[in-house]
Amino acid sequence: MRFFQFARNPCIEFLNIAKLFQVIFNACMRYMKLLCNLTCCTVTI
Repeated sequence: MRFFQFARNPCIEFLNIAKLFQVIFNACMRYMKLLCNLTCCTVTI
């Protein structure tokens, strides 16, 4: 069923996957930035 939907409209499916990756990437970047800030703060103190 999932494959049939994918085969029927791959463009929509691709956009959804791209959007999902962007969300994960943004969250990861935010987390890394937070982690880096914490580490830098800890090192400075």
